[in-house]
Amino acid sequence: MYDPYAVLVAVDAHRVGVLALAGVTIIGMAMWFSQAFVMAKRDATYSFPIFCSVFWFAHDTSYVARFDQWFNVYDHWFLKLFWAALVLTSLMEVVYLRQTYRYGRSELFPHVSQRVFTALLAAAVAFGMVIWWMVKATLEDDLYVIAFGLTVVVYPPFAIALTLRRRSTRGQSTLMWVGFTVLAIGWFTVTTTYFGPAFQSWQWITTGIFAALGGSAGIWLTMAGTRYGLVDERDSADASRTAARVLG
Repeated sequence: MYDPYAVLVAVDAHRVGVLALAGVTIIGMAMWFSQAFVMAKRDATYSFPIFCSVFWFAHDTSYVARFDQWFNVYDHWFLKLFWAALVLTSLMEVVYLRQTYRYGRSELFPHVSQRVFTALLAAAVAFGMVIWWMVKATLEDDLYVIAFGLTVVVYPPFAIALTLRRRSTRGQSTLMWVGFTVLAIGWFTVTTTYFGPAFQSWQWITTGIFAALGGSAGIWLTMAGTRYGLVDERDSADASRTAARVLG
């Protein structure tokens, strides 16, 4: 689908611009991921849809595992920085899966034991790995540029569906969605602008637009959803349910 060495030459030719926009992307990711942890802890729930958590975990750990490819085969600064970033996200995803393990049963399967729920969650992680490797096998994406874009664009539909199903912004915040939107705009802008013609196709640009629009929809939902009856106000009953999850 693209020549990885041509992409790396293009990245080197625009080092300052790439670093600037990659920095914006990392700031957005830090906002998004840190807020997800804080909101999950505050509301005693899981913030990320389970499919997203397991899909991201499979993607990120598979990139991290290819250390030799990034540091010895390609030996390129951008791939090394990306590896360092995904080491951190992989560790954070373990934390999110732990939060799902701790809080998810009471919401999803209240009538099964914690042991059964743990087995179901482990199966979901395995399923995510299988789905990821199937997707990766169909992509000619040696540098994971397209793959990372896919991990971004899948988030809004799953997360918005989760919020609407809950009829609550539990586990969510406007700042969390702002962080995601900054990440989405940053990643698709840096790749479209600096990574060469392969990332200037209408399909790639449209994917980026949908990711940014999805993030904007999430911002709107967390800010104005209660006004339009899409989600309920957080009230004393919601606080009681949170306390029950913590104790249970």
